[in-house]
Amino acid sequence: MPMRRICEVADVKPKVLYDRISRLAAQCRAFAHGQETLFLAHASLERLHLNIDRQDHNVNWGSAMDRNVLALRAVATADVVSGYVLAQDLNYDSEANPRALELEARRIGDIERYLPFRKHARLWLPHEAASRGQGQMRVPGVGGVVHENYSIAAHLYRLRRWVSITKYVQLSIDQDPGLDRLSAAIFADIIQSGALDLYLVRINKDMTVSQRKSALAHSERILSDARALHPDAKDYEIVRNVLMQRWQGLPEASRRQGKHWIPHPFPTMNEPEKAVMAIVTRHRTDAQVVAGIARATLRGLDRYFMQVRRKVNLLERPLHTAGSSYRSWHGYNAYSPRVVMEVLDIFRVVYNFHLRGEDKKTPAQRIGLIKSVVTLDELCRAPLQFVSLPAGRKNG
Repeated sequence: MPMRRICEVADVKPKVLYDRISRLAAQCRAFAHGQETLFLAHASLERLHLNIDRQDHNVNWGSAMDRNVLALRAVATADVVSGYVLAQDLNYDSEANPRALELEARRIGDIERYLPFRKHARLWLPHEAASRGQGQMRVPGVGGVVHENYSIAAHLYRLRRWVSITKYVQLSIDQDPGLDRLSAAIFADIIQSGALDLYLVRINKDMTVSQRKSALAHSERILSDARALHPDAKDYEIVRNVLMQRWQGLPEASRRQGKHWIPHPFPTMNEPEKAVMAIVTRHRTDAQVVAGIARATLRGLDRYFMQVRRKVNLLERPLHTAGSSYRSWHGYNAYSPRVVMEVLDIFRVVYNFHLRGEDKKTPAQRIGLIKSVVTLDELCRAPLQFVSLPAGRKNG
């Protein structure tokens, strides 16, 4: 429901609504922290297949004098098997004061230094935002926008507590600049031990629905022919056989260099024209690498990101209007990045602990954090009261 409509229905002032959102976000964070801390202290997982991806969120301009959209990006990680969203981070710091830091940066000569050597390199300062002209960047009225590399690095460090309790992790990441390099750097010690493999996934996100249906029909025909030739083989065996042929067709010296895309023989509607690159696969046989390529996917976050768009009115996609010079404005979108951050925090907890899938279970139940669905009333009233011992999960 739009924010103004909520105020009308609930008969409250906007300030009351914003205060309630902030309080609910704090309770949800505390609830999730309590559940996950207890789980991570006792659980030991055999396998995790994690998917990392990013989603853009635009904040409307506040006045006709400043008609630049504030573009924020949330990085999230989900377990592909259970759908549980392990972490989500928006590149925004509600406590920062970039204008005050700009004055200090000019006083100490920070602006003249190269970015990696600046004291305040983490935030977008006003002089940086101004240098981008009419791009999708401005300094918000409250808080500051964080450079994406910093928010991604912090997100990956947050994941280490999950990776540390798991014997083997496959990390499937979207083809976004910097994600692969930061992942390889932050998990370097775990990769060296052979407990983590890294795969890059590329899909054609620009295909229309009709084009996706046509591509799916084509792959179904190919799969049907393969089934006829190998009637005793299962579908996953057919897929791995095709991928093995493509993998072994690469020069032996370059297979492990992480420079070759392997097209998936049977893409789906959600992942058209999918291709996978094995970035880091130490201590693995060809069969193990191919099995990882076959498993690599971005679907762990597909449903979550879709639900964010559909269920959170505040975060619907903006519309482009004629004569807008590609500037986007949406009547329901937020004017405050802090509200975007808080609503995302609330929805992650609701999605993990309350929303059930076709199997009538929540992602938190599937991964083993809890044994029953958490009601919205429980989330709102007593977030730390319903911490239960983890059931554990042996197979991912």
